[in-house]
Amino acid sequence: MKKFEMPSNYDTEKSEYAGKDPVYENRQVMQTTSGERVIIMNYLKDFGLYVVMNIDKPGTVSPAYKIHPDKLVKIEEGTEE
Repeated sequence: MKKFEMPSNYDTEKSEYAGKDPVYENRQVMQTTSGERVIIMNYLKDFGLYVVMNIDKPGTVSPAYKIHPDKLVKIEEGTEE
């Protein structure tokens, strides 16, 4: 079983979503505005940021990172590769 590390909260700036409930659920597959497919791992309510990890090719693992909610978009049905 692979072990994933969550990024630290050190030096994290709060977004305007800080203190608000998440819009997307954990384990939901999303796309970033730059076109990367990611899976939501957690929501940091105190900062208003999601913790996500890229969906990589088999045998590779990207580190988890924090992302602003405005940088995530739902994947439209029928457009998944």
